[in-house]
Amino acid sequence: MQSIAQNFVAGIILLAERSIKPGDILKVEGRVVRVLEMGIRASIARSRDGEDLVISNAVLI
Repeated sequence: MQSIAQNFVAGIILLAERSIKPGDILKVEGRVVRVLEMGIRASIARSRDGEDLVISNAVLI
């Protein structure tokens, strides 16, 4: 339950501050990805290999 709340709060912060938005290129856990969608608990990003990844917003914060 704690991780769900943490991801939810992180999602609200990211969406409110707009510090990361769809189209941005980031390095997350050693992988370069392009953000496709942002949600309340998680975001979807695509790696250079074309793989879609679900990344929790707490990791992005």
